[in-house]
Amino acid sequence: MLAQGKDVIMEHTLYKATRRKEYLEAFRTVTDEPIDIYVMQPSDERLLQNIQTNDEQRKRGIDWIKSQMREIEIPSINEGFTHVYVVNDKGIQDWSSNPVERKFIDKNTKITLFEKGLGDEEKRKIVGFGDKPFKHICECCGAVAVLTSKEAYEQGWDYPGDGAIYPSSMFGVLSPRTCGNCGITETAYWAIAVEGKTTAELSENQLQAVERIMQEPDILQVDG
Repeated sequence: MLAQGKDVIMEHTLYKATRRKEYLEAFRTVTDEPIDIYVMQPSDERLLQNIQTNDEQRKRGIDWIKSQMREIEIPSINEGFTHVYVVNDKGIQDWSSNPVERKFIDKNTKITLFEKGLGDEEKRKIVGFGDKPFKHICECCGAVAVLTSKEAYEQGWDYPGDGAIYPSSMFGVLSPRTCGNCGITETAYWAIAVEGKTTAELSENQLQAVERIMQEPDILQVDG
């Protein structure tokens, strides 16, 4: 149909940029016509209606569904789309010219957020640090300790690693990063997954935590 010059609508998750790239390349073998993409962002009321028909989703609840939705990588015209639209309870909004937000972790060193661009299979290959020590940074109180995963676990740290509370595959995935003295309710994970806050509503500590998580495990390596 594309080759015949007809308009085509395709419904697909396409929530990761790497998957969208494959589809765009396939389209371009057939046509050079403009391609628009629409990102559906249903309201809480619509989500509640939707999950009533799915036993597993209803059991997990709306907070889990919303945390999964926040894993979506919002498309950009830099990928090759003509327009990027967001559809929510406010209607259809053109996000084509929206800049990608970049914040500094450290305004002095100019370390910035970067995207790994890893697929699910590559993420599963992240092996972490084994029995070697690495930096553990508490996102709540700012405590920093160089520990092995076993030592961190014994001291009550909420952190990924081999033998830790989370597996090494959770490096780079939003979850708590706290010491044994701090709780989960002040973390970026809690703010986003439970309280439903946007990045604009996060505190500076929480923003920095998200940006560090995006750069794991590299940012946690100890020199020497």
